[in-house]
Amino acid sequence: GTVDAGVYREAQPAGDILHTLEHGAVLIYYDPDALSPEAEESLKQWANTHTGTWNSVVAVPSTDESVDSPYVLTAWRHSLRLSEYEIEVVRAFLAEYLGRGPENLVR
Repeated sequence: GTVDAGVYREAQPAGDILHTLEHGAVLIYYDPDALSPEAEESLKQWANTHTGTWNSVVAVPSTDESVDSPYVLTAWRHSLRLSEYEIEVVRAFLAEYLGRGPENLVR
């Protein structure tokens, strides 16, 4: 399966996340303890804007204890760790990588 666009409070199955990345999605991992109301609202806006099968935005809580960054932007074969939520950095990452998964390149 895949994970639908959205902001999730609970971790999603790793296999589904991998398949979602293969579809060209951008996953944004966030530290629930660091999530500000402004960042959460921004994530919801991205997820509501990008809902397509081949270019969705999915935000999930980070479960990897070894990652000390509150936000990690992830696309197929690319990731970027952020020490704080910066909307312009997220916008640039989406512009570069959204829709560029190996299963169906849409751009």
